This record gives sequence, C-alpha cells and structure tokens, in this order.
Amino acid sequence: MRILLLADIHIGAIKECDYVYDVLSSIIDKEIMFQKTDVVVILGDYFDRLFKVNEEYVSLAINVMSYLIRACRKNKTRIRIVYGTESHEMNQYRLFNYHFASSSVDIKLFTTAASEVIDGKKILYLP
Repeated sequence: MRILLLADIHIGAIKECDYVYDVLSSIIDKEIMFQKTDVVVILGDYFDRLFKVNEEYVSLAINVMSYLIRACRKNKTRIRIVYGTESHEMNQYRLFNYHFASSSVDIKLFTTAASEVIDGKKILYLP
C-alpha cells in the first residue's frame, strides 16, 4: 500500500497563491496520478489561520482541495484528514462539507482518535 502524507501545508502562510497552487498540484500529479497512491493523509494544519471569506487564501484552499479530490476520484485514492492545531484549523474544513457528504470520493475527517483497516493494514489517526 502506498500512502502520501501531507503535513503542515499552512495555506495562507505564503503570499504567492499561484506558486502554492502550482507546487501542491505538481505533488498531487506526481504522487497520485503517476505513482498510483492508495491513500492521501493530510496530517493537520492545512490552514494557517482563520480566514475571512473574501481573502484570496479561501479560494486557494478550496482550489487545492478540489484538485486533490478530482485526482483521487479519478484514481480511486482515499483521502484522510487528521484535524490539526485548533488555532490553525478553526473548523474551516466545513468549506469541504459537500465532498464529505459525497459518495464519489472516499474522504474522511478525523477530529478525535480513531482507527480503520485499509487493505488489511490498521491505521491509527490521532488529531
């Protein structure tokens, strides 16, 4: 089983949104599209801080996650998100509620300790 771990992305920490999008989409392409990754785990702190709805970083956060979800849907790759530091996350994963409710991609958000078995391997998630 191939797992891609993404930690401390901190969207909003780097001002050049195009650069951040290009780097992250390149990683997604290389790892999910070409390496056939089975599971992507975002290990917290996807966001850098609480955003106002009109900030450019909100669009960046949505666009990066949408790109990841499209790639994972296409390759049947699971997505797991481990809730990070409250001062960074601030419950902003609600931006992606549509995807959490969708059956077209296997995506889960862990806000408390939990485990699951994937391909015979037990995985423990500790937010």
